Amino acid sequence: MAFSPIAILACLLSVPVFAGSSLDYSLEPAVLDGGGAGGSSADYTLIPSIGAGIASASENYELSGGYAGQLIDATAPVITVTGENPTTVELGAAYTELGATADGGETVTTTGTVDTDTVGTYTVAYNVSDAEGNSATQVTREVIVTADATNPVITLVGASSVSLELGTAYSDGGATAVDNTDGDITGNIVTVNPVNVDLMGTYTVTYNVSDAEGNAAESVSRTVVVEKKTVIQTLDLKVGWNLVSFYVEADDMTPETVFVPIQDELLQIKNLIQSYDPSLPSFLNTLSSLSVKDGYWLKVSEDVSLDVEGTVPSGASIDVKSGWNLVGYPRSSGEGVADELTSLGNTVVQIKDLGSSYDPSIPSFLNTLSTMAPGSGYWLNVDADGTWTVGTVVEISELRRSIAQTQPDHSPEEKAGPAWGEAIVYPNLGATVLAQVSIQGKPVAKGGVVGVFVGNELRGLQSVVLHDGMSYVTLNVNLNGAESVSYRVWNPDDHNDYLVSGTMLLELGSVYGNPELMELDAVTVSSKPLEVFKLTSEPFGFSFNTTLGRNYTVEATGNLRRWKAVELFQGSGGEIRFTAKPTSSGGAQFFRVFVK
Repeated sequence: MAFSPIAILACLLSVPVFAGSSLDYSLEPAVLDGGGAGGSSADYTLIPSIGAGIASASENYELSGGYAGQLIDATAPVITVTGENPTTVELGAAYTELGATADGGETVTTTGTVDTDTVGTYTVAYNVSDAEGNSATQVTREVIVTADATNPVITLVGASSVSLELGTAYSDGGATAVDNTDGDITGNIVTVNPVNVDLMGTYTVTYNVSDAEGNAAESVSRTVVVEKKTVIQTLDLKVGWNLVSFYVEADDMTPETVFVPIQDELLQIKNLIQSYDPSLPSFLNTLSSLSVKDGYWLKVSEDVSLDVEGTVPSGASIDVKSGWNLVGYPRSSGEGVADELTSLGNTVVQIKDLGSSYDPSIPSFLNTLSTMAPGSGYWLNVDADGTWTVGTVVEISELRRSIAQTQPDHSPEEKAGPAWGEAIVYPNLGATVLAQVSIQGKPVAKGGVVGVFVGNELRGLQSVVLHDGMSYVTLNVNLNGAESVSYRVWNPDDHNDYLVSGTMLLELGSVYGNPELMELDAVTVSSKPLEVFKLTSEPFGFSFNTTLGRNYTVEATGNLRRWKAVELFQGSGGEIRFTAKPTSSGGAQFFRVFVK
């Protein structure tokens, strides 16, 4: 009997709904009226029948092409091993097989044996098939029977967590290790210690060890926290000038940041060569960062206290020059002055603050300074260059230093500059001069240096700073009381010194050029002492330095009685080379240079 498509649809409306996905099944054509339905599963679109009930592994579906088919489960089960794989069993111990599971809930078949009385490696296999006959991929477990299967044990020595101050030394406590067979194997522990005491952070020190059989202990670790331990330094300042130092290092040691709490009372702070005045434009301020190594003169408009929060360094190395030095004292507690100066040996002449002094050459009962005070600045006089070591010096990585500064470069040129020597220092307050500088009415080029003199004594020098096409200088002048000073400007273009006409009387502690800048115009070229260098013998010759605008005459003689001019030169500001011509007699010649 023939069935129409309409009759097929009516027949299938009562079929239960299949809940699975058609992607997991294969389609087999149904048999209709004694004949086979044509086509394959790829030729049809499956549409779930409408009806009640829960689907089983395979169900009838309506085919849009007018055929009825059946979906067959074709997915193999997946086996998962229970427990460790591979697993280790000690010789003679009982072995418990933990088996495996199938994702469809089927019972897994286990094959293979383990002989725990014989050392070796054994294989246990797991297999399973589902109700449709789909076989899972075989899975195996390795069972290792060994004479020693017990892991060593590591024991931490000391606390499991350590807090460490930035920059201080770290000594790790280590750990011990014991094995049931090998005994004490502490010496075999592998320690990984990444602690960097110069960089803040949390570090993990780990300890690992294995015994002779390769059994690894459970790793043990220690946490080390490197952090800054901050303290607060309080400076009690009196109206006027104070001689101070800092024994804490803040994250930002710029004057603009440190003095925020007293910005309305601060008038000026300076060391031997640099100064900062909050009322001045930034390009006139030469002090860009405060240091625990320096002493400072600090002036305030009224009594006020300044709190500075930071870390206390373990020590510092302070370079000192022969003569007077203005130094800091980087300690949070005072120590005896004689002990603190030990590193300088017998070079110490005197050290003093505002009210007391210490001289190692006089009887102790005459010395008024016995214990150094944190927060005080000191004048230190030594008779030789050296390094004063305070406390224990620990070199700190640049990674933990203060932020980089972008202040103008005010320091004198190192590669080239005037031959003025070292500035003479007197243990006094000194003065500050703010000026616009020029040479014959024109701005000084980059690299120009201004020096201030009392007679022939250099009392201060500073590089000019360029701003908006003009050149400026801020000079700290060392004075031995009220003194008259003169100024020189070194020109990097011609390497000449130019003199500023006249002198100026300066008073201790005074500031000149604020609010209206002084004008220093250098006009006259200063004569340089003649220097002869680069002598050669074949042919004979030599070089000598010159001053721009001066005339030089090289004279020669054979008997040191009668001199004859042999060559004339015009001074250029640089060096000039003279090469002698051989004489017809071949006798000795002597030469000299006249300057006009």
